[in-house]
Amino acid sequence: MDIIWEPIFTIASYDISFMDLIDLALVGYLLFRLYRLAKGTSSINIFFGLIAIYFTFQIVDLLRMRYITQILGGFISITFIVIVILFQQEIKKYLSQIGKGKVIKNQKLLKFFNTENDKNLNIDAIIKSCITFQKSKTGAIIVLTLTD
Repeated sequence: MDIIWEPIFTIASYDISFMDLIDLALVGYLLFRLYRLAKGTSSINIFFGLIAIYFTFQIVDLLRMRYITQILGGFISITFIVIVILFQQEIKKYLSQIGKGKVIKNQKLLKFFNTENDKNLNIDAIIKSCITFQKSKTGAIIVLTLTD
């Protein structure tokens, strides 16, 4: 079991183990999901702004600029609270998807990346219903909601 913690290779004096690779893959996946969730909303600009502030903090810290480092450090110390407040709707949406079991569909992780299939199934069902109503000469009121 210790083999997963042993270094596989070394990059610039950093030992990289199998668990480091898994950790990196999970962080990449979570960042990708966060980007997909925020894409198309005004939150994506805020997200990139927070990333820019973080990298600016790292640069001024390297350059040993004490006062701006303290100012940006104070902002970064409350970033988690700011993220929760600013991304409240996106967090609710993501947690709702997890609660409804939409994160892993049919036990296949790759279906999580393609949400077009659900939309096409709903449209196909509406079209089939309209054709059935037309053939039977039945009137109908169709109500489309924004949520399930």
